[in-house]
Amino acid sequence: MGNYDFESDLKDGEDGEKIVAFFLSLQGLPFLGYNKDYRYDLRHYSPSKDQELLFEVKTDDYCTTDSDTGNIAVEIEYKSKPSGLSKTYAQWFVYYYKHLPDENIWMIQVDNLKELIKNNRDKVKIVYGGDNNDSRIVLIPRNEFRDFFGVDTIKKTYESKNEETKTKKIKTYEEKRKPPKIKKIVQNGVKFDSKLEQYFYNLLNKEKIHFVFQKKFILLEKFRYNDSAVREMTLTVDFSLPADNMIIDTKGFQRNDNKIKWKLLKRLLLDNGEEPIILMPKNQKQCQEVIKLIKSIRAGSQA
Repeated sequence: MGNYDFESDLKDGEDGEKIVAFFLSLQGLPFLGYNKDYRYDLRHYSPSKDQELLFEVKTDDYCTTDSDTGNIAVEIEYKSKPSGLSKTYAQWFVYYYKHLPDENIWMIQVDNLKELIKNNRDKVKIVYGGDNNDSRIVLIPRNEFRDFFGVDTIKKTYESKNEETKTKKIKTYEEKRKPPKIKKIVQNGVKFDSKLEQYFYNLLNKEKIHFVFQKKFILLEKFRYNDSAVREMTLTVDFSLPADNMIIDTKGFQRNDNKIKWKLLKRLLLDNGEEPIILMPKNQKQCQEVIKLIKSIRAGSQA
């Protein structure tokens, strides 16, 4: 996130996304980047889940202690087309109430938010608003459904950190030299590098899709230089699907040296007369989309 004066931004109430990104970083979720289209706003990394998390941020600029409607507004349509909650790729919605001194962060998982609306149609209200009333919005009584949300106060969280934390620059996860230590997962004697890898492994087996697991490619043979041995350079991919001409890697995090290895792998494949599709799903939803793609390609080839 570069140079970031959180105290100044908090005082001025500017840039809700930046403030929420800082808040999430304080919660142990390193910041990865912003996004400017409809899919999500913030990308963070969860060390405990070893995967990226996507957040949609909504900044309320109108609600104050004197003029609080008590509602959370959720857009679901714009000009009669799905938007907001209906189209988001995010796993979490975060509401930042810019002018409320306390309890100004409300977080909820997207799936839980959809269930809340679906199961409480008699308690939520649907209205039209925005420019020219083009937006269809669900109003959720905030306090009535408080237990569905994670509620926090940004300044309180910030002030709980020591003076050293206050003055530190927030570094993106890519700037850190070492990746997080990941505990191996074992299932029926098979070791996995992440829960996502295990999830996709089980998904492929469930769909009876043949694959080679953790296939190792030698990118550079070992050699000697000035009488010193130089080790070979290798890259192990999570899943190779020869019958479908695909390589699939489920690592949500990729170090800079790995990016170079992937370039070398692509060159190696081309030199061998191969050009498989390479996919890198970063969450369970994307893993399911990969399965759909495989089935679609197979159905097309059989037609």
